[in-house]
Amino acid sequence: DPAYTKEFFYNSDTFDRGDPKKSLQGSSLRYYFGEGILSAHGENWKRQRRLLIPAFRSTLALETPVKCCQRLIDIIDCYLDRPMDILHFMRRTTMDVLGLAIFGIDFQVTNDGKNEFYTLYSEIVSDFLNPLYLIIPFVNQIYWPARLRALQKIDRFETMLADIILKKRHTGEQLGQDIVSSLIREKNGIRHNLTAKEIRDAVNNILFAGHDTAANALSILLCHTALHRDVQDRARQETLKVFYRRENFNQFTEEKLAALSYSHCVIKESMRVEPVVSVVTSRTNIRPIQLGKYHIPKGTKMGVHIFAQHHSPRVWNENAEFRPERFFQKEGDKVPHWMPFAMGPHQCLGIQFAMREIRVIFAMLLFEYEWYLPSNSIHHSGVKTCMGPVTTTKDLYICFKKRVAD
Repeated sequence: DPAYTKEFFYNSDTFDRGDPKKSLQGSSLRYYFGEGILSAHGENWKRQRRLLIPAFRSTLALETPVKCCQRLIDIIDCYLDRPMDILHFMRRTTMDVLGLAIFGIDFQVTNDGKNEFYTLYSEIVSDFLNPLYLIIPFVNQIYWPARLRALQKIDRFETMLADIILKKRHTGEQLGQDIVSSLIREKNGIRHNLTAKEIRDAVNNILFAGHDTAANALSILLCHTALHRDVQDRARQETLKVFYRRENFNQFTEEKLAALSYSHCVIKESMRVEPVVSVVTSRTNIRPIQLGKYHIPKGTKMGVHIFAQHHSPRVWNENAEFRPERFFQKEGDKVPHWMPFAMGPHQCLGIQFAMREIRVIFAMLLFEYEWYLPSNSIHHSGVKTCMGPVTTTKDLYICFKKRVAD
C-alpha cells in the first residue's frame, strides 16, 4: 500500500533502520564502508549527511558526462553492427564520470580497461557480491584465503585513495569543484576538519552507491529502447530537435537538458520497470503500530520491495507495459510511488547527480546511433536481470549502427 510505504520511509521515529555496522560486523563490506554514510547510524549518520549535502548541492557539471561519453562513442564506432558487452563499457564510462566528479581526476578508464584504480575497485566489488556471501553471510567473516585476499585489496585501494586525498589537502587555494575538494574546502570560514580517513570513508561509500547503479541503469535503459524501437525513435527525434549538430553537445545547457522531456520520461519508465535497487533494507518498528487493518507488534522487521511497488496495479495502469507517456500524465505525478532512489530522510543523496549523468549519455547515444539486440539475444522477450544488492543485466549485448541522417 503506497500510504504504508510513505509511513515506512518518512517516520524514522517509529521505523528504526538499526545500526548497519552490527549486521555487517566482521564482513569485508564493513571493512570497506568504514564510518561512511552507508554504515552510519543515529547522530553519526546525521553528521555524515550534513557534510555530504553541500558536496552534492553543486550538481554534476554537464560537460563531465559529455566528455566521458565522447570516449564511449569512439569505442562504439569500432563495434558497429557487432554485439557489444554494453554493461562492461558503461561501467568504465561511469567510473570516468565519478573520477572527475569525486576527485577532479580524469582516470580515462573508458580508454584504458587496465587502469589500476578501476581494476582494483572492480575486483573489490566482485568480492562483495560473491553469491556465497549473500547466501551464507557468516562465510564472509571467516579469515580464509579468499577473504584475506579481499581485505588486502581493500587496503591497497584505500592507500590509493589516501594518496589522492593527501595531494588534494596540500593544494590549498587550488581546490576544484569536485566532491573531495568540497569536503576539504573551508565553508563560511569554518573548516570541516574532517580527517583523511573520514574523507576516504565518504568517498568509498559514494563510489559503491554511485558506480554500478548508474552503469546498470544505463544498460537496462538501452535494452528497453532496443526492444521498443518506436520509443527509441521518438526519443531520438526529440534529441535531434534540441541538438541538430554534434558540436552543440559542447554547449549542453540546462535549458537543452530540460527540453529533453520525453527522454526523461523514457528513463523514468525504465527505472520503474527495472529499478536498479529492488529492495530497501529492513527496518524495525520500535513500538507497536497499526497499518490499516494490520497490527504490527513491536520489534517486527519490515522492508519495502521497490520492484513490487513499481508494478502495483493499484498505482500503475498497464503496469507490465513499457509506456513512458505515463509520466506525462497524472499517473506519473504520483511521485511517491516512483522510488528507484528510495524516499524520505534516507533517500539517495546522488539522485540528481545520477539522473543528469544518465540523461546526458542517453541523449548523446541517441544522436549518434540506432541500436538493436543481436538475433541470438536472450532479451528478446524482455529484459533479463539478476537480482542482488544491485539489479544487473545478464549477458546483455547491444548492436549499434550509425544513425542515418535525415
